[in-house]
Amino acid sequence: MPLAASIDSYIHAHDGDELIELCGKVAIVTSVLKAERESRLYADLVRGPDALAPLSIVRGTCWQLLCEDCTSVDQLGERLQTVKFIVFNYDRCIEHFMVNAAQQYYSIDRGKAAAVVSKINFFHPYGTVARLPWQAGTGDAFAYGAFDDLNAPQLLKLRNNIKTFNETTDDTDSEIVELRKALNEAERIVFLGFAYHRQNMKLLWPTKNAASPSGTRRFFGTALGISNYDVQIIVDEIARWSGIPYTHGYGEIKNDLKCCELFKQRLSLLPPRVQ
Repeated sequence: MPLAASIDSYIHAHDGDELIELCGKVAIVTSVLKAERESRLYADLVRGPDALAPLSIVRGTCWQLLCEDCTSVDQLGERLQTVKFIVFNYDRCIEHFMVNAAQQYYSIDRGKAAAVVSKINFFHPYGTVARLPWQAGTGDAFAYGAFDDLNAPQLLKLRNNIKTFNETTDDTDSEIVELRKALNEAERIVFLGFAYHRQNMKLLWPTKNAASPSGTRRFFGTALGISNYDVQIIVDEIARWSGIPYTHGYGEIKNDLKCCELFKQRLSLLPPRVQ
């Protein structure tokens, strides 16, 4: 493992070895659930399934942009219908945070907050460890951070929710088709904590798109620690495959900003209709 770029890369390098795939996926699920338990978003389940996460310690998120000028949770729900998240990680941090944020900000119960947040389309092209108890859908639900409740039978079952590189190449998969459609129709595309790996870029854009007919489309992103030379390559590739020109401020990838710092550029991130 120390020689591999990631556990996903290691599993992919041993494609066809069912034992390595089994152990790798079990390790992924265990690590993700343990990390959720140790994260700042965890709320002690002893206080009940509706215990609120301590969001006072969270700074610099997209929440301020999403709820700006929404004087009611119903207005927020209308706006969230236009928001899509494509998440390449296996955890449920974004979904968990959004429900807790809506619940606390608008002083509503968990059920109402879940109904509002469910208006967002969350795409996990590589799968996720499990759906959260408030999420609709099929499959077993597992509470955020409930690592101590994990047992061997559950672990073996949850590992089936994880996909490897070669399991996400089916262009006919309904979720892949839908996320690509959402991406190509988006007014604003924002890359956060994204490594711009060729595998993931190809998943987003399998073919080049024609130049965007809309002069309002933009893309932004963070690339902290990536060289200026590589950033230019990334910008060129996104512009070429998305059809969005990067001249005159149409696209920008910043390698000197953290994700939370990018959100301070609020006017550029918001689509014109929201401004």
